[in-house]
Amino acid sequence: MLARLPQHLSRLLVKLERLVDHFSFYPLLGLFAALDSFVLIIPTDGLVVSSTLLRPKRWMTISFIAALGSALGVLCLAALIRWKSDEIIATFFEDALTSTSWSRTETFIAQYGTGALALIALSPFPQLPAIILTAMTHMSLTNIALSVFAGRVVKFVFFAWAATHAPRLLGKITGLKRELKQIEIAESIEAATRPERESP
Repeated sequence: MLARLPQHLSRLLVKLERLVDHFSFYPLLGLFAALDSFVLIIPTDGLVVSSTLLRPKRWMTISFIAALGSALGVLCLAALIRWKSDEIIATFFEDALTSTSWSRTETFIAQYGTGALALIALSPFPQLPAIILTAMTHMSLTNIALSVFAGRVVKFVFFAWAATHAPRLLGKITGLKRELKQIEIAESIEAATRPERESP
């Protein structure tokens, strides 16, 4: 994941958080979680935590919607890879094939199947190699989506619960700390540009 988010994406994340009381918040949260499978720079974990901090009583709903969006995004990605695997991988994901995690992921998936995919979705490790591998096998798209949903919902529920009950736990998770910092960067960019927009 990039150290900094593009400014336009940072502003979108800030605007999304401001819609937390609006009916459009949940569809947009699901959309951002789905896009994370394609864009790879959306701090979904941090977005779940920051949204939960804004509305602690909705932590279960926020977790479920984010996990559902992530699973639907993976479903679409896996379907695209299965349909046009050579062109899509060569164009967008060629680096994933040469990553150090590729061979380890391939062995893990071969041994444990959907259970491995669920564990990868739960873990902080990149899930893209696992999605590509499972999409190129005979594993059903439904099983791929359900495995990712199972892993993500456990992960997001834990993060959201910790945000409302034990926030100090979150500070010990390295990857999450980076994503929360990205959210702070987004807020600072929004604050810095506000006077320019308000000036006549």
